[in-house]
Amino acid sequence: PNDVSVLLNSPNAVNDNQWHHGGWVYDGSSNQVRLYLDGAIQDTDTAVFTGSYNSVNPLYFGRYIAGAGYYADGLFDDVRIYNRVLSNNEIQAIYEAAK
Repeated sequence: PNDVSVLLNSPNAVNDNQWHHGGWVYDGSSNQVRLYLDGAIQDTDTAVFTGSYNSVNPLYFGRYIAGAGYYADGLFDDVRIYNRVLSNNEIQAIYEAAK
């Protein structure tokens, strides 16, 4: 894909040594990107992604590619990639089911 780095932020801290559910949704029809934390929407932005991900064009989790040394401090578990846009209610249901 084209080189796109989207920076979304949450006003809520996730440095409390507790489990948190994070969600990231891209809607190609509106070019909207949404960030969720514990089932609640935290931030939105717009971005245009083209192409596909592969070994030459990888998809990164927990890394801010535009800045050196910016990595998530924690573990990722149960990473899922869907072939459709999930609604706010679906994100909330996934969070509730995992609690």
